[in-house]
Formats: sequence, structure tokens, C-alpha cells
Amino acid sequence: MAEERGPASVDLYWLPLGAGGSVVRWSGRLYESWAAWREHRDRAALFHAGLMLLLDDTAYAVEMGPVWNVAEPDRGVLLEGPVGTRWLGHFRAFRYEVRCWPGGRIPDLAEAVASPLRTTDEAATVAAVLDVLPQLPALTWGRDELGAGEMWNSNSAIAWALACTGHDMDAIRPPRGGRAPGWSAGLVLAGHRGRDPAHDGAGTALTSRASRGASSRSSRARRGAPAAAARRGGRPRQRRPPDRDLVVVPDGADGHPCVCRQPSDRRHGPGLPHGTAAGRRTIPAVASTRIPARSAGAGAYRFVMTGTMTMNRVIHAAVRRDLGRLASALAAAPDGDRARARQLGVAYAHLHDQLKHHHEGEDTHVFPFLARVEGAGELVEVMESEHEAMAGALADVHAAMDTYVSTGSAGDARAAKDAVERADVVVERHLSHEEDDLEPLLLPHLRTPEWKVVEKQLRPPSLAGSGRFMAWVQDGMPEPERAYLRSAIPAPVTFLLSRIAGRSYHRDVAPVWRSAT
Repeated sequence: MAEERGPASVDLYWLPLGAGGSVVRWSGRLYESWAAWREHRDRAALFHAGLMLLLDDTAYAVEMGPVWNVAEPDRGVLLEGPVGTRWLGHFRAFRYEVRCWPGGRIPDLAEAVASPLRTTDEAATVAAVLDVLPQLPALTWGRDELGAGEMWNSNSAIAWALACTGHDMDAIRPPRGGRAPGWSAGLVLAGHRGRDPAHDGAGTALTSRASRGASSRSSRARRGAPAAAARRGGRPRQRRPPDRDLVVVPDGADGHPCVCRQPSDRRHGPGLPHGTAAGRRTIPAVASTRIPARSAGAGAYRFVMTGTMTMNRVIHAAVRRDLGRLASALAAAPDGDRARARQLGVAYAHLHDQLKHHHEGEDTHVFPFLARVEGAGELVEVMESEHEAMAGALADVHAAMDTYVSTGSAGDARAAKDAVERADVVVERHLSHEEDDLEPLLLPHLRTPEWKVVEKQLRPPSLAGSGRFMAWVQDGMPEPERAYLRSAIPAPVTFLLSRIAGRSYHRDVAPVWRSAT
């Protein structure tokens, strides 16, 4: 005989985005205005979902929120995850938590619209929701790591939990005239294949990129997309399906065409794309290497696309850029201008600090990780010897720059330029070696828990350090790298880090390069 249980229920509440907080409310309105313009539709009210569960006379509040907005220690935290990027999750301000809070509350529940929506009153289903919630993966808030066409957020977590426990997802909709961004991402993770739930109360499809264009308005927009893209100077916007090859032909940052493509994986034979059983591609987009364009002046480079883009290659591009423009600035340095010498000394010191942090991270964390990868031991030994060679070359640059800063003479500037160009050859040899031979060994491991530990250890040690780094890599960044950065880090996060946390770079370093042009 089945055990009798008390009342049971799952009630879903639709909370207006920014309920109780003006900053979130206004930023959400700005986001929705931009999204509506981009998708050729009317603006909609935005909602995020929360659940109240009842089982065995105990109420549970289920919600995702910032780790800092609820102070109670016994609030039923199931997991924490990063906001914006994995490495930003190192800072408390950029972490969220998922709560299943016995006897708890959902902040601003009184502002819920068209709520509560009773999804079940079966005790077994409520118990299933409670059982499945701890299994929710800690994906990055604000990112589309699933290739679902929508970012992961609180709506994704609620949709996932309900879909995994047999709820009728076709019957669950936001209030009329509204939408719930991120809902479809939860259904994708749960393997739901029903109707796209991102509909308003009138049944008008709003957010699914896979189904966008169902209306005549969207059809007209789609027919006009090539012309609109031509006016913008680019291609029609597309969502890249996960684990597929992509061919894009944007304009280069210097006006030269750049061909972007996903190459075959050399380790598994020509023509075998990443994402196959032999080798899963884990990082989208493309990379650039520099080709000297000495006709444009010393240190000038064109960027062409040659491989899979990674954050490592973004850093490499910034190093190459700074070495090139430092050599150019030293070649043009006026004789006796000590003020200019001090400026270039500051700029070089910043480049040296970024290189030092990058290579110490590789020596301490990346190379030991790779040493455990089959077939990588000998390559790691070569990489370590190249680091030693770079340290020697940079020590020569350091000495030459110290002399030039103290005298400001044109002769010492030329000597420093020669040291920079010699170091450039050594550095370029190592960067190319990393990109061609080390990264292919690393790419298959970038989704593993072991690599996530390494990734966390590679983060800048402070928020100010993260800001300076973000400002530095974007200073003069070519469009291919900028496109990758946009796909990897949400634009608001990039802006806040580079323009606010990184303001010291814009104050002390960026003007040095502007005055050189």
C-alpha cells in the first residue's frame, strides 16, 4: 500500500526582470530594445522564473540569484556558477547560486505577474524536482555554451528542472506580451523537443533563432538581410550550430580581406573536422597570425586567419602588436626627449608584466598539465627551453630600455629598438610553436574538470589586474580577435572590466601608443 503524503504542489512565479532593483530593470529594458531591433520585432516585457514547492508540509523556494543578494546562511544553496566567463567566477561579484531553500522565500514575490501557475499537485513529481535540482550543471550565466541560441540564466535552470521531471512544457508560457530569455536553453539541455516555449500569451514566436522568420514580418526581414548586411559592411547575422565547420569572410582591420575558416585537425588526418569522434572541437571562431607589412612602416602588420581562435591567441596577438609598435616608436624617438623615453619605458614595463604573468602561468600550471597528456612530454620540454630563451632576450630589452629611459638619446633608442627586434624573433618562434603544436594537444581537454582547475589558476589575481588585461588585449585589437572576444565574453562584462577596472591602462599606457601615431 502506497504511503499517504500531505499536500504537494509546484507553483511557478513569473517575476518582472529587475523587480526590486532599478539598475537591473533599466539595463534589461536597454537589452530588450537592442534585441528587438536586431530581431525585427516589437519589444516585450521580460520575466524570470522562480518556483515554490510544497511537499510533506515543507515549502521550498527555488531560484537562481547572485551569491550576494540573500544573506541567510541556511538558504539551501545547491551550486554556484560563474557570470560572464569562467575566470570571472573567481570574484564573488561575478558568481550566481541556485537555491532550494526549505522554508525560504523568493525576493520580490509580491511583484509576480499572472502567478502562481500550478504545474503539478502530484507528490511524486514534486519529489522528482527536488531530486533533480542538485544535478543542474553550473554553466556560465549569460553565455550560450550549449549552442542553443540563447544564453544560460535563471529561466534556463527552471525550464531544465521542469522538463526533466515530466512536466507539460507546452502548457507553460510567460505572461501575455512577455518573454523569458534563456528558457529554451534549459529545454535544449533537458533534451526537450516540443514547441519552442519562448512565446508570448498570444502565441507569437519571439526569441527562438531556429524558428525566427515564421511570420511574414520575419520573412521580409530575412529576404532583406543580405542588403542590410551589405549596408553594414558585413554578412547577415547567423547562429553557428555547435560542432560544425564555419566559413566566414569578414573585412580585415586594415582594409585587407581576411578568410576565416575552421581547419581540419592535422592530428587526425586531412578533412576530418573537429567535432567528430576523433577530435571534438571545443572553441569556436578563428585565429590570426601576423605577416610583416614593412611597406607600412616598422612594426606594422597585417592579420590573416589561419586556425582556431583561443584566448591564448588573443594574448599572443596583443604581444605581437606591442612588440611591433614599440620597435616603431623607438625608431622614431627624438634625440634628448626624456619625457618620451619615460613614456615608452612605462609601456614596455606593462608589456613585460603581461608576458611575465602569461608565461609564469604556463610554467606553473599549463605545462605540468600537458606533461600528463600522452605524447606531449617532449614538446613541453622544448616549450620550457623556449621560455628560458625568451627570458634572456627580454632581459636584454630590459637593460637597453633602462639605459634609454635614463638618457633619452636617439642612439640608445636605436639600441633598444635592435634589442626589441631580436627579442621579437625569439618570442615569435615560441608563439608560433605554441599555436601550431601545443594548442592541438590541449584543445580536446578544454572541457575536462582537470583543465577547469588550471583555467581558474590562470586568472589575474585581482579585479584591477583583470581590468588591465582586458583593456590591454583590446587596444588596437583587429576585428577577428574582437569578434572572438564578443563571442566569448558578454559585452557588458568586457566594457566594465576594460573601461572601469582597467582605467589605469587607459590613463598610463594607451596614450603612449596614440602619441606614436
